[in-house]
Amino acid sequence: MMDQMDDGDFPQLQVITEFLRTEAENRVVQTTELQLYQCISNCIQDITDRTPGHTFNNPCGENCVSHLTNSDYLKKTVVELLEKKSEQFQSVSDMLVDNVHIQDSDTNKKQVYEMIIADCKSGSNYQVYIKLLLYAIATCTNTPIYILDTNETGLHWVYYQPLFSYEEQTGRCIRFITMYMSPVRTFYPIYQHDIEDKRKPKAEGQIGMYLSILKDIQVLEIDVPSTLLNVSNSFKSEICSKCNREVIKQCCEIFRSLDMIDEETFTCMATAYRARSKSLNMLQGIAEQNELAFKIICQVLIHRQEKKVLSPYVEDWDSFVFECSYLKQFKALEALDNAVYNRNVVVTGFVSSCHLGGREMDERRKKVTTTVIASSSAGIVSGGLVVAGIILAPTTFGVSLALSIAGGAIGMASGVAAGTARAIEAVKENKKLGHIKTLQNNMQDKERDVAKALHDVELVFETIKGKNSDVEDGDFGKSKRGFLAVGSVFRATHGGVGIGLVATRLAASTTAVSAAILGPLSLVLDIAFLAEAVHNKANGDKTNSSKILQTAAEIIETKSKIFNSMLRGNCDEEQRMFDRN
Repeated sequence: MMDQMDDGDFPQLQVITEFLRTEAENRVVQTTELQLYQCISNCIQDITDRTPGHTFNNPCGENCVSHLTNSDYLKKTVVELLEKKSEQFQSVSDMLVDNVHIQDSDTNKKQVYEMIIADCKSGSNYQVYIKLLLYAIATCTNTPIYILDTNETGLHWVYYQPLFSYEEQTGRCIRFITMYMSPVRTFYPIYQHDIEDKRKPKAEGQIGMYLSILKDIQVLEIDVPSTLLNVSNSFKSEICSKCNREVIKQCCEIFRSLDMIDEETFTCMATAYRARSKSLNMLQGIAEQNELAFKIICQVLIHRQEKKVLSPYVEDWDSFVFECSYLKQFKALEALDNAVYNRNVVVTGFVSSCHLGGREMDERRKKVTTTVIASSSAGIVSGGLVVAGIILAPTTFGVSLALSIAGGAIGMASGVAAGTARAIEAVKENKKLGHIKTLQNNMQDKERDVAKALHDVELVFETIKGKNSDVEDGDFGKSKRGFLAVGSVFRATHGGVGIGLVATRLAASTTAVSAAILGPLSLVLDIAFLAEAVHNKANGDKTNSSKILQTAAEIIETKSKIFNSMLRGNCDEEQRMFDRN
């Protein structure tokens, strides 16, 4: 399956080959241009052909390799998943679908999603739904997908991960799939010569992309605030004395490239590199005699984020960062990463509480249903005794009224039992929902922090456009809008995570309290409550509140995974991208 590449067919493939060779020598891009499903199927076929011990199995044990390597079946499976899990995928369609033909303000989200499903079935508007389809494919195959894409910074990997688990999902046996996506959104398989190589592609998302822009800025282009340049000679000497060997070496190479030192001095400093004290003395001497040399030393330190070296010599580090665009941009990215990380911690707690709370409510509902069935059955019996005693009273000269009294006592006891069970359920349910509501509010606070951090990044990186004059405005603008869209999408879809917990609590209270008060009153209500309990039992004793919590948890978790993939690639949600030391 590994065709030889003809550079004349598609020159861009040569660039991709060089990129892959630099990153991992065993990866190779194929020259066959394919549509999405066919490319995925070919990748799966290649991996399974070369790893015969690995097979896809569904939960029932049936081998699924032949199906997943069939592009038509794969497409059918993906569409079925989009239909079956419409609630989850519809909630993220705004984040994943390019808004081209679905901007009609009179069209609601459900109609738009139905349109998406119809298009996915027919195969039309294929390019518009690429991101949605890739996440759906990753989910149904239970395999991460890495797409090699291009923007103004060059080639980069985009990460698509399985969003959730479901009953019919394929078992995980392939580590990942890699493909190249052309500008017209056709695909080229990327295979690995060494199938045992476990190295994942390096996908760092939008934060990583902008971080790479900063790291690629030439040292001599970094602006140095005057507050640092104008320090005393003694401070200059102290700053130089704190430079490590890597800093000295980098400064030495720049000095030589600018003819600030001759070859003999460079050789001497390079030789003295092993003896740090001698090289430091030489560096201090150059810095004291040449203002440009000291500026270069500062530029190298700023480029390397040497805060410990520089901070003692500026009065206010935050003000210094604000004056230095390089540090300001770096700090904005770090703040965004920290905001996303802090939000992820809260989201994890919220999702866990929703799942746990839902299970607790369902378990409690099972116990309440059992109590209601028993008490309502007793209530029906008691109602029958009351009625029978009253009807027979004339013929038994009142003796049968004992039946009514006994029936009333049984009915009161059964009613109290049912009512108490419902009331306790309501109190505990509302307490749990109140706790989750607090977590929800906390999550929304963290989301506001993320929105602010996104806005700050958008502002500070506006300057990059002016500094990259060699980049076509149209190309840069396209990528820039792509990054800004991440912020707008986040604010649109995460700014108010309305789950309706207040309404849920009210509904739970009304139902339970009504049952507690009205439960003992009549035979008719006992029959109704018995019918309701039997219905609950038949439906697995699931409460409305637990269903709402489960759905909310799944949607929030799905959105969080996609948003993290957009911004931070395959970085673990519970880790930071920046060194905190």
